[in-house]
Amino acid sequence: MKLLRPVLLAVVLAGAFFYFTTYRSGRSSSVDWVGRPGKVEISEAAGSDLLDAEEQNNITVYRKNIGSVVNITSKAVTFDFFYGLVPEEGQGSGFIIDKEGHILTNYHVVAEARQIVVALHKGKTYPATLVGADRAHDLAVVQIKAPDLTPMVLGDSRNLQVGQKVYAIGNPFGLAVR
Repeated sequence: MKLLRPVLLAVVLAGAFFYFTTYRSGRSSSVDWVGRPGKVEISEAAGSDLLDAEEQNNITVYRKNIGSVVNITSKAVTFDFFYGLVPEEGQGSGFIIDKEGHILTNYHVVAEARQIVVALHKGKTYPATLVGADRAHDLAVVQIKAPDLTPMVLGDSRNLQVGQKVYAIGNPFGLAVR
C-alpha cells in the first residue's frame, strides 16, 4: 500500500501531462499561436550605412593599434600539495612599445615563467625573454626578436580628466581577430 500510492500518483501526473501536451494537439487551443503561427514574417536587420563620430573614432583607434597588441603565454613549474612538480601555463596580453621588440605586459603574466612565447596579431609566435619587472606595480617588459614590428601609438595622459573616455585593447585569450 505504501508503494502503490506514489506509483498511482506518478501515472496520473504522466497521463495528465501526455493529455495536455500531446493528445489534445489536434484540437484548437488558446496557445496554438505560440507553436504554430499562421504566418511567419522574416525581417532583415538594418544595415549600418552611417556610423556616428564616436563609432568612427573607435574604429580608427582600433585599426591603428591592433597590429601592436600581442598575446603572451608563459609556462612555469609549481609544486602541488605533496611537493610534486606541476606544470602551469598562463596567458595574458601586452603591446609592442618599440621596434626593438620590447613588449609591456603585467608582471603576473610572466612571474616565475620558465618559458615565454609571444603571439603577434597575425598569428606568428616568437620566444621572449624577461628584461625588466616591477612586481609592486604589476608591470613587466619582455623582448622578442622579430622583423617589422609596429609600436603602439600612445596618448598623452598629462591632461586627462575624470570622466574622459580611454581605450583598452588586449588579447589575453589568444583569440584571432580578422
